Amino acid sequence: MLRDMKRLSIRALIMMMMLGAIVWPTVAMAQAAAPQPSLRNAPPVWLGLLIMGLLLAMVMAVSLLPSKRGHQD
Repeated sequence: MLRDMKRLSIRALIMMMMLGAIVWPTVAMAQAAAPQPSLRNAPPVWLGLLIMGLLLAMVMAVSLLPSKRGHQD
C-alpha cells in the first residue's frame, strides 16, 4: 500500500512538472510590458458623428413605424 502511494505521488509530481513546463511560457509572456498605444491614427470626428446620426435615424424610423394591429386587439 505504501509503495502504491509512493508511485502515485511520483506520477503526480511528474504530471505537475509537465504542466508547469507547459504553462510557464504563457506566464512569462503575460509578465511582459504592454506596448504603448499609438494615438496618431485616430479616426476623424465627423465619421463618428455620421455613424451616430445614421443609427439615430434608424432608431427613429423603426419607432415611428405604425403598428399592424387590427380592431380585435
